[in-house]
Amino acid sequence: MFLRINHETIHGEHVEISTCLDYFWAFLQSSDLLTLLTQLLLSLNVLYFFEPVQLTFEQQRQYLFLLYSILQHEDTRKLSLESIFFIKVKLPLFIDIKPPDSDILKQIIPD
Repeated sequence: MFLRINHETIHGEHVEISTCLDYFWAFLQSSDLLTLLTQLLLSLNVLYFFEPVQLTFEQQRQYLFLLYSILQHEDTRKLSLESIFFIKVKLPLFIDIKPPDSDILKQIIPD
């Protein structure tokens, strides 16, 4: 759901994501909220890390923009920095960029 919302608003505002996070904060207990956000960020991390590399890095950019959109929500950002990042989800893995595989390199540099 977040990826679909993010894809529709990749160059615009991320009001829908912020509103959804507001609802999570309003209606979930703190332990459930922490579990949900941890799973969300872990899933996003796995998607980012294992996405096949393309020449434009389009999917990786979408995952990073979704992470950025989620962290724009102040309460979520604070909770993530206090309880999730660096403990359960390794934030530096979002910075790691896999090199292109041989097929992509052949497109860039022909024989």
